[in-house]
Amino acid sequence: MSGRRNRFRGNLLSAGKPLNTGDYGTRVQKFRLVSAGVANTIPLSIPGAPTNVVATLSGNNAAVITWDAPINRNGSINNGGSIITSYIITCSSGFTLNVSGSLTSALFTGLSNSRTFTFTMVAINRIGTSPQSARSNEITILSVPNAPTNVLAELSGNNAATITWNPPFNGGSVIIKYTITCNTGTPLDVSGSVTSALFTGLSNGSTFTFTMVAINSIGPSPASAPSNGITTPASVPDAPTNVFAELSGNNAAAITWTPPYNGGSVIIKYTITCNTGTPLDVSGSLTSALFTGLSNGSTFTFTMVAINIIGPSPPSEPSNGITTPPI
Repeated sequence: MSGRRNRFRGNLLSAGKPLNTGDYGTRVQKFRLVSAGVANTIPLSIPGAPTNVVATLSGNNAAVITWDAPINRNGSINNGGSIITSYIITCSSGFTLNVSGSLTSALFTGLSNSRTFTFTMVAINRIGTSPQSARSNEITILSVPNAPTNVLAELSGNNAATITWNPPFNGGSVIIKYTITCNTGTPLDVSGSVTSALFTGLSNGSTFTFTMVAINSIGPSPASAPSNGITTPASVPDAPTNVFAELSGNNAAAITWTPPYNGGSVIIKYTITCNTGTPLDVSGSLTSALFTGLSNGSTFTFTMVAINIIGPSPPSEPSNGITTPPI
């Protein structure tokens, strides 16, 4: 077999099939170019950073974080050509929260009271992690106030005390009012802008202490430590009431009464006075007495005073009148 080869004209050269003689040659295949172009494949990349990260308070210890997905200048999502699978939210406290890439808001819980926080974010796709977002606005987690401190009580007249205190940390919210509580009696509410108050209506001859709470928009603080104790001075008793006279034999009357407020000091005795005759002193522990020596055929009324260590009370109202039988 000679080295002669068959030649074919054309635009595409390819290996030919074996010739019948067993020799090999070349074959030109003709083709028609319908269209031509260059492959336009864009490589995948990490996403852009989330934008417009905003934090809003939500309850006592949480914040709602909202954001916009990363975008290109033309407004399309800048996901790097691959779906964003998750976002990681990082709090300035160091804690993080991983959420689905389909979300644009999340609740970040467990934030400490009375602290200020900011948040940043990254977006993640299968290629990697985006640059960090711009920092969010600051939020402060509100709480109830701390307890007032250095609560001090000082006598102010017979039945009142001046209370002073140091204002506490307000928990991030203005203190609206203070409530002062005495160990006896009705609590007193005063403005949150003051640091002293007059507590009136204290009974004489008694010892009192005071506690306080501060109240803001979240609620009341723990109670303060009790103040020092103060003792109001005793006063004379009030007048006995319901003085009643009843004949008891020819020349005597049984006198009964209701004991008065003692002015903060034990009633030592009562003095019963008839509209005629000598007064009668009886023990301060009694509520009845027999008044003797009344003359026959006369009408009598009775008044009383109660006496403690400070002195005698005002006189009572006169009793009803009684008339002893004639001789």
